[in-house]
Amino acid sequence: FGARGVSGILNVEITPELVVRLASAYATTLKKGSTVTTARDHSRGARALKRAVISALQTSAIDVRDLENVPMPIARQQTARGSAGGIMIRTTPGVPDSVDIMFFDERGADLSQAAQRKLDRTYARQEYRRAFPGEIGDLRFPSSVFDSYAGSVLRAVDTTGVAEAGLKIVVDAANGSAGLVLPSLLGRLGVESLTLNPGLDESHPTETAEERRSALMRLGEVVSSARAAFGVRFDPVGERI
Repeated sequence: FGARGVSGILNVEITPELVVRLASAYATTLKKGSTVTTARDHSRGARALKRAVISALQTSAIDVRDLENVPMPIARQQTARGSAGGIMIRTTPGVPDSVDIMFFDERGADLSQAAQRKLDRTYARQEYRRAFPGEIGDLRFPSSVFDSYAGSVLRAVDTTGVAEAGLKIVVDAANGSAGLVLPSLLGRLGVESLTLNPGLDESHPTETAEERRSALMRLGEVVSSARAAFGVRFDPVGERI
């Protein structure tokens, strides 16, 4: 366990059985009846493993709020809204056959070293809590998470003068989940925007350094030809720009 969770090759090091044990250990470190927020990137592997996570949490007496495919910042923000913790599964950046199982605390931050050690000990001892039939956790799918996130960002950031500036920008969503929230966010800002690579490509959940370089060059060309104020490119899980 590291600060960023557990990483390994999908179905070689990170198997559904391992994921169930990890999620069960995490659930055991939390109180019965707690809520955990789950999320994933747009890869097929993350989608399959998240189902194993949800089953393990529910059968360990944990209620689950499943966000499905969302950018990492939304997973963190939604976890901080009343959950005891969160689990995000994503493709390891730059390594398409590897996945990261990431654990969040109640603030949506990475687990502290003390919490990591507690999880580590529970996992090593294999002392997993099993819920009685009447204690099986609930599963909910919250709605409007993109609008909620956009609203909270705009409340937290001073956007005075943005609409009046008449900005034209270019945004590259890198075929990732940032493309899901950008329309809601940019639409409220009153900014003219051109979005590149907005669609999700589940067969291509991460990118090589070379692909990123060529995409940035392409972005620069579009910014120049469109006479935009600036261009910005997100990584596939919307965590880095």
